[in-house]
Amino acid sequence: MSGPYRHGLDRHAARVCAGRARRRVSALSWVLETIRGVASASPNAVAVSSPEGAMTYAELVAAADTVATALQRAGVREGDVVAMALSRPHVPAGVLAIMAAGAGYLPIDTAVSADMVGTWLAECSVRTVLTDREPDNIPSSGQAFVWYDEALRSGGGADAERHWSAAVEDTLAYVIPTSGTTRRPKLVAVGHRGLAAHARAVRDGCELTPQDRVLQFHTINFDSAAEEIFPTLAAGATLVTLDVVPAPHKLITFSQEHRITVLNLPTSYWHQLAAERTEALTMGLADVRLVVIGGEWAVAELASKWVRDVRIPLFNGYGVTESTIMSTWCLVGEEDVRSDVPIGSPIDGTTTRILDDDLNLTAPGSAGELCIGGVGVAWGYLGEAGLTADKFRPDPYASSQGGRLYRTGDVCTEERDGRIFFGGRRDFQVKVRGYRVDLSPIEAELTSLPGVVGAAVVPSATTEGQLLAYLVTDPTLPGNQIDADGVRTHLKGRLPSWSVPHVFRFLTSFPLTSHGKVDRAALAARGAESAPTAPQLAAPAEGAQASTAVTVSGIWSDVLGVSDVTAETNFFEAGGHSLLAFRILSNIRRRLAVDVPAKALFDTPRLGEFTAQVEALLAEAERT
Repeated sequence: MSGPYRHGLDRHAARVCAGRARRRVSALSWVLETIRGVASASPNAVAVSSPEGAMTYAELVAAADTVATALQRAGVREGDVVAMALSRPHVPAGVLAIMAAGAGYLPIDTAVSADMVGTWLAECSVRTVLTDREPDNIPSSGQAFVWYDEALRSGGGADAERHWSAAVEDTLAYVIPTSGTTRRPKLVAVGHRGLAAHARAVRDGCELTPQDRVLQFHTINFDSAAEEIFPTLAAGATLVTLDVVPAPHKLITFSQEHRITVLNLPTSYWHQLAAERTEALTMGLADVRLVVIGGEWAVAELASKWVRDVRIPLFNGYGVTESTIMSTWCLVGEEDVRSDVPIGSPIDGTTTRILDDDLNLTAPGSAGELCIGGVGVAWGYLGEAGLTADKFRPDPYASSQGGRLYRTGDVCTEERDGRIFFGGRRDFQVKVRGYRVDLSPIEAELTSLPGVVGAAVVPSATTEGQLLAYLVTDPTLPGNQIDADGVRTHLKGRLPSWSVPHVFRFLTSFPLTSHGKVDRAALAARGAESAPTAPQLAAPAEGAQASTAVTVSGIWSDVLGVSDVTAETNFFEAGGHSLLAFRILSNIRRRLAVDVPAKALFDTPRLGEFTAQVEALLAEAERT
């Protein structure tokens, strides 16, 4: 089976795709055309700057041509989905090569289990994998592997340039997973037309020029990476890639050393950056002319400090994977940070409607569901025809026939001046580190465990980016030998890493509301109560080392929201993740005046071993 039905789209989406196929004479992919035009006009301009060196636009296009040839020789055809597992420096050429071969890319995260990857490959009918490493979570049966480095060495051949006419504006650009209402992430299909509209809007809205140096902060597994890659290259600017995401104070140094002019950051990471000293920010980010944030609710107090003191223009954006990355944004001004930070108004090519339960327009200032229309609306969910039909609806307010709306499930209000304010979720979906996480499948997995009679998952009220899982167990049921480590191991094999709760607590019963439902607000409050406001530690022994241990333990307690840390506490098993790691390292730097590399925490995640590393660094600093 070929075409959209091969990928399991619903009938409405299939009709849309069929209409696109009839218009195929329209235009080539704007993204590919524009980047090739930049390469022709400025072949020696630097397109990508990475730890491996600089790649000019001529070299970027040549590499994409060559790899596209290898992909087509491996059997890739128009409309295929190619799985991609590439290191950061190779991603720009890799995604362009897949598109130039007429296919869409499916990014594969090394943190995703092999079982889940196998499911994705089957649902997308993937026959080809483009990679530069041995991916241990990608099944090797049934797929042809195209090795990036070997493809470059093989050469493109005389027909390489024709590849850039393979992808047209109405074909598939990429497929990317997003958290679902089932026990696995949904796969969202996005077309070139929507990607082109988004890339143009961001390039023009950010006024990107060839003089800009834009940081590629996000990995390609997160769709915000596309917001960094394609507008930057379409503007003829330089994309600067990272090895790994640094701590916020390290990002300041990196930005200064690499003369970064534009930063696009997750809101939760920007919160930590904004909390750094104003002097460090203004001096270290002297070349930065614009910061774009999005993914979570922006804290008004930090936005106020930024606007008032740092004075680097700040764009606050909002978007969902199903409407091609970002749909609304605004330049945050002093009048916008007094209480809530607005998420702005629609970007070019996008429409927004605030609708009630009957899909009627709400009055200005009245709350309703934010529904997004325009060219950025994705094709739908692969293999989820019913869900696609429910979430992607015909737009009754569209000015032309065939318009569609995506129902976000987010509660928003729109003021008379057109600014939109975010007001929460209609369901149990929350944002964790920029990922939209549906709590229902997590709870379903937890209740499937022997001995668990009830489960509730809530976001932490005190620790940003953490999920708390509460389980009610029945000790009389067989197989009820259950603990936090066992539950965590169970979930890691069945859920994406960002959906696994960080903290597990066991109850004999749930608090209930007056209507007999689980009182989730009470559970969130209980989590806040259990998080210490100050370290709850035993009296320290004498000596500098004991003082260091107490300080480090206290920092772990504060950041993780866990009072009973011991030398054996494992940072990641206690709910830690990369953003919290940066917060711990930043606090240690402030409290102990020692710069601890992130590698120290990732290599020695147990508190006792990590503290020994801190003490060794302190001793070395004292000697020198």
